[in-house]
Amino acid sequence: MNKLTLQPDSLIAGQEYYFEKGREALKRWLDLNLSTEDITSLGELVLDYQAFVRATLNGELEEAREAIFEVISYCDTHARDKKKYNKYSDNRVLAKAAIRMGPWVKHVFNYKYHTPNTNIGVRYALQMLSIPLENINILSVDHRKFIADYYLGEQYNESTFVSGLISQVDSETRRQIPNEDNLTVSIAKQIYKEKENWFPKINNFAALKPILEKHIFDNQLDIAIGHNNPKEFYWLVDSTGLFDSLDAHYEIHKDKDGKISVDLHFEGASKGNKELSSLFGELPDYLERKPWQGVQAISHTRKFDLNTLDLIEGLLECYNELYDSTADTLLKKLKERFPHKALTMDLTPTEQKASTLLAYKKQIILQGPPGTGKTRAAKRIAEVLLKIDGDKVYQKPKKIDEADLKRFITVGLKLRSVSDYSDYEVMEITDSSFKVKTLKTEKVYPASFARIISYYEDEKWSKVGTIKWGNDSYEAALAKYVQEQLELEEQVETLQNTERLRILQFHPSYTYEDFVRGISTDTNGASIMYKATNRILVDMADKATLDPTRNYILILDEINRANLSSVLGELIYALEYRGHEVESMYALNNSNKISLPGNLYIIGTMNTADRSVGHIDYAIRRRFAFVDLLPERLTDTDEIWFNTTGYEKVAKLFNRNNVSNEFDVKDVQLGHSYFIVKKEDTVDANSRDELFKLKMDYEIKPILREYVKDGVLIGKIEAEDVSVYIDNL
Repeated sequence: MNKLTLQPDSLIAGQEYYFEKGREALKRWLDLNLSTEDITSLGELVLDYQAFVRATLNGELEEAREAIFEVISYCDTHARDKKKYNKYSDNRVLAKAAIRMGPWVKHVFNYKYHTPNTNIGVRYALQMLSIPLENINILSVDHRKFIADYYLGEQYNESTFVSGLISQVDSETRRQIPNEDNLTVSIAKQIYKEKENWFPKINNFAALKPILEKHIFDNQLDIAIGHNNPKEFYWLVDSTGLFDSLDAHYEIHKDKDGKISVDLHFEGASKGNKELSSLFGELPDYLERKPWQGVQAISHTRKFDLNTLDLIEGLLECYNELYDSTADTLLKKLKERFPHKALTMDLTPTEQKASTLLAYKKQIILQGPPGTGKTRAAKRIAEVLLKIDGDKVYQKPKKIDEADLKRFITVGLKLRSVSDYSDYEVMEITDSSFKVKTLKTEKVYPASFARIISYYEDEKWSKVGTIKWGNDSYEAALAKYVQEQLELEEQVETLQNTERLRILQFHPSYTYEDFVRGISTDTNGASIMYKATNRILVDMADKATLDPTRNYILILDEINRANLSSVLGELIYALEYRGHEVESMYALNNSNKISLPGNLYIIGTMNTADRSVGHIDYAIRRRFAFVDLLPERLTDTDEIWFNTTGYEKVAKLFNRNNVSNEFDVKDVQLGHSYFIVKKEDTVDANSRDELFKLKMDYEIKPILREYVKDGVLIGKIEAEDVSVYIDNL
């Protein structure tokens, strides 16, 4: 623990709050009243930054856009048109936030209308403008962690961090700051003067990666480190998924002289890549062209070395400026070239954030109250990460029926027995069987459809001792023949048939032996054999290990319903240390070793209204990233009707007065999927309204009544007991 002493040149001596104009700008934005229609339009616009900038807007929406830009101008050095919107002659800002303008716009909107979805750095900034004495303009979470360790001698705790720093300032020094609102500004100013004391030293380029990854993760930035060589470069991949190929990618690059730059590279001298490079005309002053592998790369003019004090912030600031100046131009071309990757653009902002976290962390949990689309989101994220693009695959259908049999087995078909001992011929097809003749003996036996299907599903011909004589031989031979014919049929890989995605629902009795590795029985004649068998997790891990260029995904629905510590066992370690072997309690093929490869991703879903959420212990929580999926007010689309009136009436129940203090409102509020009706299920407005009423009466009200029974919903609303209010919905 080191003493924090404010030097005279760090003290803000003015009578006015140092960021008073920023506070006024924030108040104007928060006080701005928009119609429901305008809020919906603005919410859609902020998801696409370029559309937000270019759109021609009406009076109130234009006022909202200007208000958002003005707020941001006081928050970040990278703000758009800072000289236009920032009213201070010195253009002072809270911090170097390393947040691109697109996320800034989206999260300033979220702060007003969807507060829980606000990026943590943006939340810190806006809270600092609003209530400076309770906050501080240190927006980076990893900086806060280093500072807490250095000055407070403890782990970072958001609720006590600011008060802990304030407590180190003596009363005499505080008297020298005329306006108390400037105390935390002065503290931050002094702390950053001493940054070389508390920020970890970066001794080599390889050491940059973990610090950069931690900064990205802690501050919820919309990027991740992709392909990399720790001696030379790190690709920066965003949630579009389109900048992760040799064709076009952003990277932090170290040249032979040790200088570090942020570049946009088009690898190789192919015609297509030269076309991408030639898309850009005159560049802004802060960008320049440089030769790179036969194609002109684009590089930021700022260069760094490992001793640069603000290296991380500087690199990300350069990336943001480079990205904002080039990405929009590239996206259209890349989406044409890689249509399967363009799927990422259809993800919601929360899904994009989860996808980015998953790429970095390898395992995430999508958590939220019932009805927020957690399983649907998991599948959408999986589809993007799997990068399914029409590959030809074979996957044995798990089930077949009589039609499949008759498609391949016809009268006159000749085939060999499973043992390769006899020849058979199909003589007749009846209502329930094939009549099959052994060509050696001329004897004819019935081979039933039901037994052939059973043999196909169990692959019984491959199990020693199960094929003996008579009908068994015919039925096994025909089942094997059908599988061989199916193998000849090319299939296009889809989300429905891919072997690279498995979905599993956990339940309270689920065990390690069900999920990782356990004991199974097998028969060998009259004896029973016991042997270790890999279960779904290790089976997926083995397949991913043998297929390192493609991703594999395991979705674990209701992950918190099982005892995770028991189910995962020693795999808790393997989740964090990918590629490192751990010892299983069961040996398979004389080895107890198990490891999880880096291309196996795990997505869990968790219902936060389920009180068993507390059963996930800290050791497991530390190895997963948690993403909130919260209720949203949707609008009608080409595919759905949304019951806006019903949603708003139910949402009124979920406030601090009517939800017990034992629960967070965001953990129990019913989600939007309860208020959706598919247009394909309706013929007109009357049938739509009937389905809305059915869902309200038989899906929504029963859950709300359970909430009342369990003490989740309490008190009165609109002068009625909550139970009466629910009955009248």
